Amino acid sequence: MKSVILGTGASEGIPAPFCECPTCTRAREMGGKYNRTRSDFLIDEESLIDYGPDIYNQCVKNGISLRGLKNIFITHSHEDHIFASELMLRSACRPFLEGKVKIFGSDLTLKQITHFAKQYVMPVNVGKETFFEKNYELVPLEAYKTYDISGMKVTPIYASHYGYGVDELGYNYIITNKEGKTFLYASDTGWYRQNTWDHLKNCGIKFDFAVIECTYGDHELPDYLEGHFDYKNLKFALEKLEDFGNIDTTTPLYLTHICHLNTLGPDEMVDFFSSWDWNIIPGYDGLQIS
Repeated sequence: MKSVILGTGASEGIPAPFCECPTCTRAREMGGKYNRTRSDFLIDEESLIDYGPDIYNQCVKNGISLRGLKNIFITHSHEDHIFASELMLRSACRPFLEGKVKIFGSDLTLKQITHFAKQYVMPVNVGKETFFEKNYELVPLEAYKTYDISGMKVTPIYASHYGYGVDELGYNYIITNKEGKTFLYASDTGWYRQNTWDHLKNCGIKFDFAVIECTYGDHELPDYLEGHFDYKNLKFALEKLEDFGNIDTTTPLYLTHICHLNTLGPDEMVDFFSSWDWNIIPGYDGLQIS
């Protein structure tokens, strides 16, 4: 099965529902690749990175069933990456599903998810096993440790982006899939701290592809800022990854988590990156990766 970038938008999506900026206005007029739902990434029929508020629409649009889903890898606890009420969708199926989906993330991220899930208890079910307890198992992962999960090797690395928990630094993921392809999923990211740069330098991995956020695009940020990338800081990061041997000029680099402050449309982004040294592919919702 091909991997699918289900959503490529940031927290507000494009078009943002209350916004009339030029980016959102054009997206309403153009539709198609100009519209961006919140970022999720389907690795294969068993594994998903993030589970945001647009997961239902993404599955409908792409003709995808999540019935075989076994693993959800969460980057951090912001609602555009984990929307707890949508987890109830697994209860609304026939025939009923046996077993539980495992939700992986940092210990602090999982504590936030537990807090969110407690809000969705019907009065008639007070004191009973909740939908969440019936359907999901929380599994904490340690940063920089490699795990064997469903025929994949999964290594979480710290991003420089905080979730809601106190000191909850988000995770990015290095994953070797069932076909033996190793990729970096980096959203939300920001300029990595030294421990993550050290890991990337010393891991000896050249990625077959990467999915990397470029949230602010041509909306310029300060150099080496934590939290998110713009085009300039993305370039700084790619220079470092190339220097470490993690990528080269042929490595497919798919951009995701793009917000409405970026003024370039999909085709304009292709033109913009054509002058860069790397194989940058501006992502769009539903993009398949072989």
